[in-house]
Amino acid sequence: MSLHNVMKRFALSLIILFLFCFNAFPSPAIRISSVVYPPITSEKVLTGLGYGMCIDIVTEAFKAVSVGVDYDLLPMSRNVWSIIRLNDDACLGTMGWFRKAEAEKLVDYVDVVNLNFMGFYRKSSFPGGVSFNYLDELKDYRFGSVRGSGSQKTLEAAKLKVDFAHDIRLVFLKLNARRTDFAVAFRVTGNYLIKKLFPNNVADYAYMEKPLLKAPISLIFLKDKVKLKKRFLDGLKIIAKNGTYHNILVRYYGDAGIPDGTIPDFILENMGAGKE
Repeated sequence: MSLHNVMKRFALSLIILFLFCFNAFPSPAIRISSVVYPPITSEKVLTGLGYGMCIDIVTEAFKAVSVGVDYDLLPMSRNVWSIIRLNDDACLGTMGWFRKAEAEKLVDYVDVVNLNFMGFYRKSSFPGGVSFNYLDELKDYRFGSVRGSGSQKTLEAAKLKVDFAHDIRLVFLKLNARRTDFAVAFRVTGNYLIKKLFPNNVADYAYMEKPLLKAPISLIFLKDKVKLKKRFLDGLKIIAKNGTYHNILVRYYGDAGIPDGTIPDFILENMGAGKE
């Protein structure tokens, strides 16, 4: 065999080895900041569920394009600066945090899921239920909410009386102790925490039929993270088509069912494409 042929085979072997290594090992893990807000996000596994509905979706989307993820769970107030100061690669939260910090022009985002903030209450306090047309009709009542939450600006603009806490679990403990009339939380969060905190009294609680406001949960990137955003979008499309996205929602919503409008339109389109 000539030296020329030997060199060609050697070069081909190196190329094959390189391609194998490139595909065998996923990209280095990225870091994503968020908050502790079960069952949307959690620092530990929630029995029978996962690390939180949105964390599970984001993790599976990146996994589909061979990108690992580590999470940096911080107080709400530190999430914006975690990516502006390049401590983390992206933020899983709401654009409301960035608008409040006047940093929205620095970032881009992809909506992961659409959620509704609901007012949860004790049935004994409102035996006839609760209805309203405008938020300011509720100004005689006291609301509990998480400080820095995406609902804060809306509640304050309506001049409602709000008792802020640093942890969503405290919001529901105050409701249970009758220190507030309503606990403000996403529907899936309220249903989860009531079962978790008051397992023997779940039937004592309800939520307003009309949402207080709607708030998408998004994965937020600095504008120069174009390639990372594209990889996330590619992964979202994959898990929408193969059913993983829908299965995660079903796991968290359970018997209550997935509310209309929860799934962003572009994800719905890809779920439909997966069924063709």
